[in-house]
Amino acid sequence: MRVLARSPNYYYITSIMKSLVNTWFWILLFWMGIPPTWAQHRLGIPTFQHFSPNAYEAFNQVWSVRQDPRGLMYFAAGGEGSVLEYDGQRWKKIRMPKPGGVYSLDIDKNGRVWVGAYGDCGYVDTDSAGRDVFRSITADLPEPIPAVTNFWSTAVIGEDVFFSAFGGIVRYHDRQVQFIKPAPGARFLFIFPMDSSFWSFVPDQGLFEWNRTNQKMSLLKGGEFFGKTGASAVLPYNEHEKLVVTRKSGCFRYDPVAGSVTKMEGAWPEKTSFVSGAILLSDTTYLLHTVNAGFYVLDKNGRLLMHITSADGLPVDNIKSAYQSKDGEVWLTTENGIVCCDLLNPVSYLNNGRGFKCSVISLQRFGDQMFIGTTQGLYRAAQNTKEIALLTVEKIVGVDFRTGNMDSSGGLLAIGGAEFAILDKKFSLVYHDDYVTQALCRLKGPKQTWLLGARNRLVTFDLSTKLRKALFELHDEVLSLIQEDTAPGDSLIIWAGFYTRGIARIVLSPSGDAGYFRYLSMPDGYTFLSHATGHLSALTMKGLYRVTWNDNDFHVSRDSTLGPLFNETDRNVFQLAREDSAYWVLSRSHILRVTQNAGRWSYDSTLFYNVDIGETAFAPDGRYFWAAGTDGIALYDRMNQRNVLRTYPALIRSVRIKGDSMVFRGRYPDWQNGTDQKTPTIAHALNTFSIGFSASDYLNLSKMDFSWKMEGFDDDWTAWNTDNRVTYTNLNEGVYLFHVRSRNQYHVIGTEDRYRFVVKPPWWRTWWFRLILIAMMTSLLWVLYQYRVNRLLAMERLRVKIASDLHDDIGADLSKISMYSELIQHESGSEDSKTMLKTVGELSRNVVSSMSDIVWSIDARSDRLQDLIRRMKIFANSLFDKKDVRVKFETSQLDVNMTLPILIKQNFYLIYKEALNNIFKHSNATEVEIVMRIQGRQLSMTISDNGRGFVESEGLGGHGMKNIRMRAETLRGSLKIAIEDGVKIHLSVPIKN
Repeated sequence: MRVLARSPNYYYITSIMKSLVNTWFWILLFWMGIPPTWAQHRLGIPTFQHFSPNAYEAFNQVWSVRQDPRGLMYFAAGGEGSVLEYDGQRWKKIRMPKPGGVYSLDIDKNGRVWVGAYGDCGYVDTDSAGRDVFRSITADLPEPIPAVTNFWSTAVIGEDVFFSAFGGIVRYHDRQVQFIKPAPGARFLFIFPMDSSFWSFVPDQGLFEWNRTNQKMSLLKGGEFFGKTGASAVLPYNEHEKLVVTRKSGCFRYDPVAGSVTKMEGAWPEKTSFVSGAILLSDTTYLLHTVNAGFYVLDKNGRLLMHITSADGLPVDNIKSAYQSKDGEVWLTTENGIVCCDLLNPVSYLNNGRGFKCSVISLQRFGDQMFIGTTQGLYRAAQNTKEIALLTVEKIVGVDFRTGNMDSSGGLLAIGGAEFAILDKKFSLVYHDDYVTQALCRLKGPKQTWLLGARNRLVTFDLSTKLRKALFELHDEVLSLIQEDTAPGDSLIIWAGFYTRGIARIVLSPSGDAGYFRYLSMPDGYTFLSHATGHLSALTMKGLYRVTWNDNDFHVSRDSTLGPLFNETDRNVFQLAREDSAYWVLSRSHILRVTQNAGRWSYDSTLFYNVDIGETAFAPDGRYFWAAGTDGIALYDRMNQRNVLRTYPALIRSVRIKGDSMVFRGRYPDWQNGTDQKTPTIAHALNTFSIGFSASDYLNLSKMDFSWKMEGFDDDWTAWNTDNRVTYTNLNEGVYLFHVRSRNQYHVIGTEDRYRFVVKPPWWRTWWFRLILIAMMTSLLWVLYQYRVNRLLAMERLRVKIASDLHDDIGADLSKISMYSELIQHESGSEDSKTMLKTVGELSRNVVSSMSDIVWSIDARSDRLQDLIRRMKIFANSLFDKKDVRVKFETSQLDVNMTLPILIKQNFYLIYKEALNNIFKHSNATEVEIVMRIQGRQLSMTISDNGRGFVESEGLGGHGMKNIRMRAETLRGSLKIAIEDGVKIHLSVPIKN
């Protein structure tokens, strides 16, 4: 057997001393008739994974092992005194408060770990900080335990927990602790669980049973037989009998009702082996482990099926205990670390531990034996008459050269390679020379003639004459030779595959002593040939090709016999075989089983997922399938079908925030309600998480993949990868649900695990902060509103005051000037003075009019649209009354209560005045029409007359029209002027609703 993973051993001086002391202690115990045992269940054929003390960083001696309901493994590590927890990814150490070793443990249905240690016993619990701690129960005993050192055995039986030591047994039931004392002069050591009770071995007295009714130990009927033989384990055998395994005397069938004891005959471990315990395996076989000879596997009849020692890959032969997990792995605790054995694996190994130390190149069935061609000679696999589940290999004497190819026919086995040899039916050498033979095939016919490819030469060999005859120089090294079926008397057709040249068709005479050949280049020169597809196929480094010969010419095409996978140019094919409706293919150092069902292709590579031999060849062989490689042979037993679709859970093992754990033994507890259902709430300042996870499938941990997603953060599951920890940073507030799932080497997805938590919002996004913020914003807006209103009111009062002052003071004075100028005009007789005074009067009146307009425009009391319309009508009537011009003013469908900004009111009115003044002065019109409208957000005014229009020099290019355009641009309005049967001016100004 071969170790898949081994770490270097380490020993401190103290460890070496303790190992020696414990070894002699155990030998002494067996001589005294006090064997230890831990009874468990299930089994198979082993590959090993060794966890050295370096891996778990604790003492080298490990005494006991159990698995909890979640799939986690727990180990009792002696020496320094600690319980080890392993989840498939990480080791955790739970130290005992007292110095000394931990020797036994068991786990109840709720997952609580019960521990038997040096001078103490109790269970593993979690404190309020999430740390694993040991809780002792010995303090609750009514009196101190007398003469108790180590609790060698711990067993959970129903609602009871029992801890066994030399000086007595501690019983824990419903928070009550009881101490069971042995009879005077007697002592207990180990206990064997039996349904609702247990048995215990008392040296020199026999097997005793615990009576739950009277709570006493009583000698079993016929149990005194084992007083001298000792009992290492008591296991189920049939409905009435038990199998009692002793330390050196063998196995016995024991009926406690009749008191009968029957020794099981058959193969038995050597008398020098000290059996330390045994377990019943899932296939109803028994595993017996020893302190000096590894472990044995027996069937129910006592036949020895297997014996595995350090020569087969175990780190040491001293095994403390064995346990089979729910998925079938057998865990062994040893003198130097922990071993996980895959005993359910239908693949067994033949390697340097079973007879040879070299790479395997070829396999060939000859007679009833499988022959193994290696780099150092030829071997045959033989079934061990003692260990029937194991094969051993024997060297073929005289065949010591590199064996690359073999041909079995006619009761002879031809062997090629670095030399050439032939064996007969008795496996004796009938011919041997040093002729290098890279390919061979026996020619059909009565003569014992072989065609040999020797480097770049083709020769024939006749066994009767023992002569070789050279045929051709082929200019390349031959890889394979294959003969076509031809009619008797016809020429022999041979196909040859080469290293670089491709293939060749060789035609020989019926006697095989003459002929010719023809080459064909292939897409890849490295070519093997096979008839396994029912036709000639070329196996190349660039896929599978079909070769035919028609009309004296080659025809090569892609071979679709194995589906599209092998038509890829990067898919190499090294070996091909057909078996029933399936094909076996060696490709890319993997063995695939290819089938087709209802047009769908299936490529199965799971049979050898656990194999790590570097496959180079294979051979289907009835019940067995042989795979050869650079590190030995893997033998697949098709009768031992493994269920790879079993379920196993992914486990969230740690959730850390700034180094602090939030997971208490895998869950977040609600301490008040005593449940695991409380959802943790995290402050926003601590929103960076590191989540670690694992899976409880221990078959091949290096091929375990994980995928995860965080609801509320991730859109989908991540791609499968080997990472077992993920970190999330700067999570927003909200409810999150983390999912994780695992996928094993067979791509079976296990049960997912979940973790729910809540991230609180930062203080600036809390409801109370938002409420305060809304109140502050409301207050600020109210203050700004009041400030704005006060400013507007102040501005309005200022406008009213300015308008009043202008009207009352300046207007009054200008009016007086106008009045005085008229008085002077009437009293003075001078024409010039009259003219001047007249001019002064007109200017004064104009100033008064302009000032009146300005006062009106800034007066806040006249900001409504109706005030503008009223003033426009007054101006038009007063202007055109002097010329007898009819004015039509249309202002229907206007919101006359609309308030106009001062800028619009002022410029709109001044544009209006300028337009009417132009009409008055230049148009000679008799009618003027003024129309005002509001359309959407536009205030429009249309002024039209029936006059003669503008003369370029008078109006359109004059100063007045420039003012109109300038004011329209100031208002961002639209101004249109049309001269047709008078003048039409249209002004549109944007206003707010």
